[in-house]
Amino acid sequence: MRFTLTFDGDLPSTGNAKQPLRRTKLEAIWAIRHAISGQLDSLWEHHHLLVGRGDVETRATAYAVSQPILRHGHQFLAIVRSVLLLKCELDIQMLTNHAPVSLITRAGDLDNRIKTLVDALRVPRDQHELTGATIPPGLYPCLMEDDAVVTGFRLTTDRYLACPSQSLQHVRLHIGVTITPTEITSTNRAFSND
Repeated sequence: MRFTLTFDGDLPSTGNAKQPLRRTKLEAIWAIRHAISGQLDSLWEHHHLLVGRGDVETRATAYAVSQPILRHGHQFLAIVRSVLLLKCELDIQMLTNHAPVSLITRAGDLDNRIKTLVDALRVPRDQHELTGATIPPGLYPCLMEDDAVVTGFRLTTDRYLACPSQSLQHVRLHIGVTITPTEITSTNRAFSND
């Protein structure tokens, strides 16, 4: 299964925050989650593997990925789940509001910016990560249950020429997602054929 998510907004470098996470990092994570959740909702409404259009295996896959993940009174959905033996690779193009060679010195370190993004793509882990978040009722979509399912990663950067008046933290992201089984089962086989 392949698709692309996009994000246009601030992606700050918030450092290697120890538990509990620093407030600014949580705010950034939730801003990204909220920006991407509508795209995942659309995917869930239209993609045949998630809707369950097709054969028995496709319907079984749709049923398995539609099971809610409960976190402290909130329900989340995640496509990539270790219980389904699924993994994902991310191919990210990051357009930055500064010269790419200034990634570390002017806008913060790149690895912490990417860690913030990956944290935003997963289901919150604990109560602390839900503190202060405005979560709409119902099932909240995320890409993955846990970031441990990311088995491949590629990042390219370039200059974002369309937003010179934005902050140095502002980025445009194109996040190519490829989801495949780690081993084939009757519940995940549809992902290998899509």
